[in-house]
Amino acid sequence: MTGPYWTPAGEGSVWASLILAFPLEKHGQELGSLPPQAVLELKRRGQTARFLPDEQPPSPVWPGVLAARFQVECKRWDSYRMLGKRWETAWMSLPRSCRADDPDRSPETPPEFLILSDLQLLPLIASTIPAAMDRHLKDPVDGVLFAGDMVTHPERREDWWGDSTGRSFFDLTSPVASPGLLATSLLIPCPGNHDISSAYGATAEERFDNVKPDDWNLRVYSHLFPLPRHSAAFQELRRNVAGPGIGPSDYYANRLGDVWIGSLFVTRAYVSGNHDACTGPAYESPGRFIFEPVTMGSPQYRWLEEQLRSPACRSARVRIVLMHHGIYAQGHSALPPFGYPPDYEEDLLVRDLVPLLKEGCVDLVVNGHNHIVNHRIVDGIHYVESSHTGVTYQPYKRLPDGEWSPEPWGHPSRLLMHEPDTGFFSILHTNGVGRLQTFRVDPGGRGAVSLVDETVLDFTF
Repeated sequence: MTGPYWTPAGEGSVWASLILAFPLEKHGQELGSLPPQAVLELKRRGQTARFLPDEQPPSPVWPGVLAARFQVECKRWDSYRMLGKRWETAWMSLPRSCRADDPDRSPETPPEFLILSDLQLLPLIASTIPAAMDRHLKDPVDGVLFAGDMVTHPERREDWWGDSTGRSFFDLTSPVASPGLLATSLLIPCPGNHDISSAYGATAEERFDNVKPDDWNLRVYSHLFPLPRHSAAFQELRRNVAGPGIGPSDYYANRLGDVWIGSLFVTRAYVSGNHDACTGPAYESPGRFIFEPVTMGSPQYRWLEEQLRSPACRSARVRIVLMHHGIYAQGHSALPPFGYPPDYEEDLLVRDLVPLLKEGCVDLVVNGHNHIVNHRIVDGIHYVESSHTGVTYQPYKRLPDGEWSPEPWGHPSRLLMHEPDTGFFSILHTNGVGRLQTFRVDPGGRGAVSLVDETVLDFTF
């Protein structure tokens, strides 16, 4: 159903995954539990080894679908393929950061990242993702920092593969027929509000639109994207403190070379409202809530506090935090402030998370959600809003006196791209002082790519 794709596993290893489908019955008879067997073949300098999956769990929502997962130790292999009965993939290079040898790259070379978010089967991804893939083929990136909202309705299988539009997530990022972007680079995701499903409702739309505090979950996200896992003791803490719905892979830390990345679960249920008058469901409904608290004292806050003090983070030259909702964000989707309805006295991210990021000497915070390409610097931290497309959600915040302002937080944007019907993607270079490049994809459908912005990030040594 998908091509191979890679995600972090922690402690010097990665997950290689593949989604498979198999018939549940034939001629009216059940076939029993006989799922297809996938094999991972790894190669280095003429030596080849074969491995069976470490895990092969069935889908929690789609009958006859399972995920074949292989945990691979980094720096031991150069190329791979996957195969099974009557099928096999082409030989492909492992993600660059996971290869044993790369003649064009020393082990100390800082990694490069593609920054994306908010695909959601939207029309422009049909040209933006191939353009990003072409760039990856010419100058490979080590990983994809994906700031949430891979799809619109996660329990709808066609959102992930096989939609008639050809814009399903894996159909573009890791198709079956040819090596895709995620087949040769490491996907580093965080969950967005559209990546969360709810347990009740006749349709995917009803399950998304009627979220309640006791029925949401990340079952599809956690099934498709195995990620580093917390200790059993920490999982127990989260169950006792945070309540239901928490999965094993909603926030985690990973290190590539001298770059530390903390991926957070910072998102809430979205609903529209009258943002000028601060009225309507977004401001009044107690059912619209923050999925995983990140306020001071919460399990996620305590985890991040510990991670920022860890040797892996403190010894890193560059420290990045990835999350879906943003700090100092713009646009209708950034309203109301990140808090609990109906009282929005202050933004909890600014109040609690920002001081922790400053204390931890974080260099860069990447978010999505607002469909805006935006970059501002606040107290030495770079805040980058990412999207595959220009904004359609009006990048402004209404001031109390009714005047419009392009600087809603009092911190000017260094870059604000909001061309409707135009695709964008960004490349993060962490070598030296660091650079952020933003590329524009021709909205005419011809796929022509042009560099529209490049800035030095002043990463300290």
